[in-house]
Amino acid sequence: MGVSLATTPFNFLMDDTSPVQAVIDAFTSGDPVTAIARGFAIEASYPDDPAVLNHLGAIHLQYSQPAHALRVLRRAFDLAPTSSVICVNLGLALEVDQQFEAAADAFGLAAAYKPDFVVAHFNRGRMCVRTERFQDATDAFAEVIVREPTNADAWNYWAGSMSLLNRLDEALSGYERALTINPGHLSTLRDHAIVAMRAGQPVRALPSLDRALAIDPSWANGQQHRGRAHTQSGRFADAETDFAIALTLDPGNRDALNGRAWLRHISDDRMGCLRDLEALVAEDPTNAEACAFLGLAYLREERFAEGWSAYESRWDVPANAGIFDGATRFRWDGSQDLTGRSILVMSEQGFGDTIQFCRYVPMLVNRGARVILAVQPPLQGLIAGMPWAHHLVTDSAPVPDTDFFCPMLSLPQAFGTEPGTIPSPGRYLETSPEKRASWQRRLAIPDHSPLPSQREPRAGGWGSFHLPTGNTNPLVGISWRGNPGNRGDAQRSIPLATFVEALPAGLRYVSLQKDTTEDERAHLAERGILNVAEALDDFAETGALCDVLDLIITVDTSIAHLAGALARPVWILLCRIPDWRWFVDRTDSPWYPSARLYRQATAGDWAPVITAVQNDLASVTTGP
Repeated sequence: MGVSLATTPFNFLMDDTSPVQAVIDAFTSGDPVTAIARGFAIEASYPDDPAVLNHLGAIHLQYSQPAHALRVLRRAFDLAPTSSVICVNLGLALEVDQQFEAAADAFGLAAAYKPDFVVAHFNRGRMCVRTERFQDATDAFAEVIVREPTNADAWNYWAGSMSLLNRLDEALSGYERALTINPGHLSTLRDHAIVAMRAGQPVRALPSLDRALAIDPSWANGQQHRGRAHTQSGRFADAETDFAIALTLDPGNRDALNGRAWLRHISDDRMGCLRDLEALVAEDPTNAEACAFLGLAYLREERFAEGWSAYESRWDVPANAGIFDGATRFRWDGSQDLTGRSILVMSEQGFGDTIQFCRYVPMLVNRGARVILAVQPPLQGLIAGMPWAHHLVTDSAPVPDTDFFCPMLSLPQAFGTEPGTIPSPGRYLETSPEKRASWQRRLAIPDHSPLPSQREPRAGGWGSFHLPTGNTNPLVGISWRGNPGNRGDAQRSIPLATFVEALPAGLRYVSLQKDTTEDERAHLAERGILNVAEALDDFAETGALCDVLDLIITVDTSIAHLAGALARPVWILLCRIPDWRWFVDRTDSPWYPSARLYRQATAGDWAPVITAVQNDLASVTTGP
């Protein structure tokens, strides 16, 4: 957290006639043995003089004799426990002895006895940081700032303490105050930039990174931080240069390699991304983040054998530590016999992942297993009706006792899945007939009209797909955004006003969006799009609604997986760099044969995608 306020010992109340001068003379002449001997003599001559003992202790500290300093200063403190100067010097001696709690207490006493003694407050703050009492630290540094508002060191340390409390906006403001006072302070520039990156504010980080690197161009870590900031700001060419410089300065800089791999991933340099990740893993096979990232990169390229294996490293990532602490049973890897045995399959990640990978559960049942399936509560109603869901629990429930367990996204690895052997190529989930009938009534679908899920499967793929004609206009469900908490949601979601441009008149539209904003609700009403958000309690209800629709048009969200698992015709609108499961360049999906994929050609530009959907909607509404 930058430089320290002066922490040298205080030698107040003494002059060059002090008896301690003889000790100083010996130290300065390079004779510590004589100095220490003279110190013992002074202790014997002035055993009850706290001023002399304080001065002697301070000199011992100054000349790196901490054991002697601590002994003498303890004696001085016993004689004058309310002396703020002695308390500070004792605190410094305790700090050198790594007694940080005791040092904080000593500095606290000094501040209590002399509230305007800023050095006491400052040093107490430092010791509170060392003992991870971060709120106490900020309070102590604030006491300095109140008395010395232009003290750059105090602002710097206060900001550092705020960052340790994860109060990042306040931390950034503190660093900025420090830089107003001392604009060229390298440590503060670095700290400000790093915290700004933690706060997801690359634009705020870049000026400090630029200034810090102008002062110290050899700061390799700063170069990689600037690469990340430029990446997040969309300045990909600048980011590539930054990472190259960082790796020239420090060829083994893993953060730079990892940052460049991510840059190349989002700029669609797939082979460059793979090379960086393979280099990272080759250098350090225990780098779980890089291994898992490499696994996803392989999966995107449909290199399943390598991908599933590398992706297993996700469980070694620190953020995932302890997730399966309660699962003391054996991990099932596909080789163990399951006949008559129980296995716990645990959902992971999002709703869409659970919908996509629950297709493997019937395969476990076929091997003779009794499956206990732990899924998110909103999915329970949908999955509970499946014959292979022997026993369903919530993913937050206590872990039941079973013979084996397996995370859900590890099942493809256990079954040796390849692109050509993806199981359940058609409909593998079912919905409630009662719920479907309820939606049929609500949407005024004539009783004599078969529900879409009851119609004969189309033949010949998408070329023969047409929306039905008859007494009512076809029903199309829409979903334009995903979970705002998802890191990539801003890229994969489409503003409603843009999305509805793809929707021609003459069709009936139903919003499948569960949570809508006030503006979105107004826009839906203006366009005559039915909003049934209040009725979509869970995926069982949403699935039943999907089952009575003729077509679903959605961005990459759980609705896409739900429609695909129900084998409903679904058009999925994908951002330029979509999730791995949609692979590269394909317009179809081996996971969901009923899906048609629409891909962005340029990041952020949805106009060509919307036009393609418009054209295809026109073509499927004018057929037989």
